Amino acid sequence: MEKYEIEWQKKARARFVGKRVVIARWMTEEEAEASGWRSRPMLLVFDDGTWICSMADNEGNDGGAFADADATWPTM
Repeated sequence: MEKYEIEWQKKARARFVGKRVVIARWMTEEEAEASGWRSRPMLLVFDDGTWICSMADNEGNDGGAFADADATWPTM
């Protein structure tokens, strides 16, 4: 594993491990517009009010889709 991958993994663990998802919802049209996006991705909102969403790329050019490990579900 590359050094930068190890560092990002540490940051992600510190930020997300132990939190609980309390809301799963689509980004509103207003939120997408404020981000300059045409797509409205799924938001996962945590118990402390922070949230994450999928993006089309690491530059944040548009919303993206989540892949689900459960083969019976499509991507979201």
